[in-house]
Amino acid sequence: GFSIPVTPLPFSGSVSNTGLAVRDVAYYAVDVPANTPSWKVRLAVGTGESTLIALKDFVPGVFPVGYPAAD
Repeated sequence: GFSIPVTPLPFSGSVSNTGLAVRDVAYYAVDVPANTPSWKVRLAVGTGESTLIALKDFVPGVFPVGYPAAD
């Protein structure tokens, strides 16, 4: 019954999120064209700590990738 807001990002360019609260998360989606041989992403942090997790066709969660979630 819950949804996770996912913000679409452009394939090239930059985006800032200065309004994120402490211990809060932000989810983004990027469509990488199929003929793209490689792609780089950079996370720049002004202050504090951050983590960047990148997955293909999967939303990050509490279970490791490939681990079946309990029903």
